[in-house]
Amino acid sequence: MNLAARRSYLRSCSRETYRPERTDGQRARTVTVILGVAAAFYLLNVLIQVPILRVVHTVGLGRGVSAALLFPAVYAISEEACRYLSFRAGHTMRENRTSTGAVLAGLGHGCMEALVLLVLLAIHPNSWSWLGFGLFAAGRILAVCTHVGFATLVVLAYRRSRWCLVLAVLAHFAVDWSTFALQARAGLWYLLLFTTWAFMAFALILLVKRRGLLASNATGDNRNNYGGTA
Repeated sequence: MNLAARRSYLRSCSRETYRPERTDGQRARTVTVILGVAAAFYLLNVLIQVPILRVVHTVGLGRGVSAALLFPAVYAISEEACRYLSFRAGHTMRENRTSTGAVLAGLGHGCMEALVLLVLLAIHPNSWSWLGFGLFAAGRILAVCTHVGFATLVVLAYRRSRWCLVLAVLAHFAVDWSTFALQARAGLWYLLLFTTWAFMAFALILLVKRRGLLASNATGDNRNNYGGTA
């Protein structure tokens, strides 16, 4: 171990040793901040998506095969990029690049997405039925589960390898492309596929948790412990 690494290790140990226990109020504040930041960055993502999708429609690529590929690609790249940046937004987000932080970030992102879509439905109340609303609710619950999986991959990009960010984008694209395509062609069968994706996300979360890949870190400078930069 070289001198710089030894100093980093001793500094980490000292912080971990003398770090005071968090109170319930501090934990509640941390949860609120993570949920709020994740939700805010989802809205930022929407502001990025809308003009891009308008350009796609303007140039005549908003239909057919091109739309089936471009729309999921825009959603995947924009959302995962904003999710990645959200974990740089302040000390609390940097300090919680953990499995718990990923779960909370996924919940904040997914719930805000559901709220935005619900508002859009409310603007046109005659366009949906109670059955349709039930299917919408089921789909949003499954979507939140997948967002937690995506958030886990994004945090792994900080803690393990930046390739995990690429994997998050590809996984997001695969989920959106497959569910959109099946929903358009096979109706309710897309919910079965969506459920499969949600279970895969849940399996990823359990795997990361059991192997301790995103164990809590007292320093808050998570990636540095794996040879990178925050």
